[in-house]
Amino acid sequence: MLHRFIQLATFWASIVFIYSCKPGVPDGVLSESKMEKVLYDYHLAQGMAMQHAPDSINYFTRYYQQAVYTKYDIDQATFDRSMEWYARHTDKLSDIYKRLAEESGNVDQTSPTFLAAGTQSASGDSLNIWNNSNYTLLSSKGKNRFLFSEKADTAFKANDRLIWKFKVDWIYHEGAKQAEALLAIEYDNDSIDVRTFDIYSSGTQTLVMNIGQQKVKRVSGFIYQNAPWTERPRLLHLYDFQLLRIRERTEEPKATDKPTNSVNTDSATSSRTTNEETPRQRLRDSLHRADTLRELRPHFR
Repeated sequence: MLHRFIQLATFWASIVFIYSCKPGVPDGVLSESKMEKVLYDYHLAQGMAMQHAPDSINYFTRYYQQAVYTKYDIDQATFDRSMEWYARHTDKLSDIYKRLAEESGNVDQTSPTFLAAGTQSASGDSLNIWNNSNYTLLSSKGKNRFLFSEKADTAFKANDRLIWKFKVDWIYHEGAKQAEALLAIEYDNDSIDVRTFDIYSSGTQTLVMNIGQQKVKRVSGFIYQNAPWTERPRLLHLYDFQLLRIRERTEEPKATDKPTNSVNTDSATSSRTTNEETPRQRLRDSLHRADTLRELRPHFR
């Protein structure tokens, strides 16, 4: 009897242990589905705040963020606590941002069809040659850099412009916000052209380089989050990447309809000038004639 009781107790203890070890979100942390909705509106709120002129206390940023908290019946402490937990579980947070990118249509832009299609403009044509992940999440307590490298092909030619564009969202309040981006072009002769710029604000970031005369071998770059280690992670969301090759359109000289005559007589020159008189010249001449007639009229009648 005692042996039977021990077996049952062991069985139920095992069941309790299995369910207690089942991965899940702890109390006080938003569920994955709700966190996804909150983050979607949170980033929309940041975008709306950026439409206003910046101020020293970030009034509009706090105003729109508070509107998101009110909509989902949470406070900033709950949001920060949830972000801290998801930052430690980067696989879950990465899945959330991947779904957000799919909803906004960003992931579709990395498809081969999109990359192969260029856009025409009046001054030239552009081609998006980005073929890497279209979003990433950097953290002061984890991965704090993003790297990419593109092997060059026939898409690059001398004097083309290269534009690297992406969007930035800082997902924390306290502490400095600083990151550094670098774009490098490596040529066949092993020379390297490098451009760097610092990132301090949210929104679209742009770096422009001109391709030299040598054949391009590779284009590479990185983004490094310059944030010290802290107990609470400082997250940097990077997304909507584009690497645009811009080629200026050269205009060919237009052929003249009429052959030029190297021998001109005075009579021919006078006749051509009269026949090809512009409207502005005709208006000027008519005003001059009118002034002359007024001067010839008697002053007293």
